Amino acid sequence: MKVTDIDNRLKTLEAKHDIHHEESRRGRRQETPWSAPPADSDDGSEATHTIAHPAGMVIDQDRLLTLKGKSQSAGNFAALVIRELKPHLFGPENLRQLYNWNGGGVNGKRGLSPNTKTVVSNYTTMFYPECQKEDYFRDTVIQKINESLRRPAVKKMSSKAARNATEHYKQ
Repeated sequence: MKVTDIDNRLKTLEAKHDIHHEESRRGRRQETPWSAPPADSDDGSEATHTIAHPAGMVIDQDRLLTLKGKSQSAGNFAALVIRELKPHLFGPENLRQLYNWNGGGVNGKRGLSPNTKTVVSNYTTMFYPECQKEDYFRDTVIQKINESLRRPAVKKMSSKAARNATEHYKQ
């Protein structure tokens, strides 16, 4: 990909962001479907895609940009989107360990809902166009999502335990 292509795409995305921000500030936007970054079409023109999501599954564009900034890859971004869409799975009950992308397997896990899969896929391909290829999406994104769902919760150390650990290493 040429540097000029990247610059053009960045300018287009920034312009769309400014338009969305201005429209939402004025209160004109009723729905939240907004255009994805342009995809190259066969005739050389840029095509835009409008994405409509089910109620309760919409993430504000500013929040998506924040998640994109925190992510290291497409898979990491998708895992962060899942956390944003389904925070109850990552709560103290650890419900996430009962789920994976497709469901089934040795432990009989439940699959994520089709709506969730569609929304995650749309948001991921919006920021990572290479994820439109099924094999790439399966090998990188779905794998990372499943890893984040089965990963055990990280327990925070109490201040007393942290102090004891620090004293132990000083000796």
